[in-house]
Amino acid sequence: MSRVCGENVKLGKLFVKRYPYQPMEVAVTIGLIGNLQGYVVYTMEFGAAIYLASRLLDDAILMDLDIMTQSALSELANMISGASATILYSIDTTIDITTPSFFHNGKPEDFPFVKPATQVLCMPMHLRDGSVFEVDVVIE
Repeated sequence: MSRVCGENVKLGKLFVKRYPYQPMEVAVTIGLIGNLQGYVVYTMEFGAAIYLASRLLDDAILMDLDIMTQSALSELANMISGASATILYSIDTTIDITTPSFFHNGKPEDFPFVKPATQVLCMPMHLRDGSVFEVDVVIE
């Protein structure tokens, strides 16, 4: 996050989310394929989404989740997932990532990989503006 958008995040306390899964207002999902299989959901409130997208787009003034904002947030999720895959590869865990999928006001049925017995590890990250950006991980 610091390298990509100049944002130093503060990691919050990890916790487990349970079924039914309900992301925040904005979510980007990426599938994991390989030695680890599952999904990562990058989820945030609207304000955090606008804030992060503006940071990615050289502090552009953004007001809505238009196509440019959606693309910036999807690319952020792609870069974080790709960097994580590279780190895992260095410890002999090979994964590939899928193309990001963007959701605004997603419903639990938009995330069918979270079933009643599924546990979702949530890593909350507090941004400089006070908002929260969560990384939710589901390993199958």
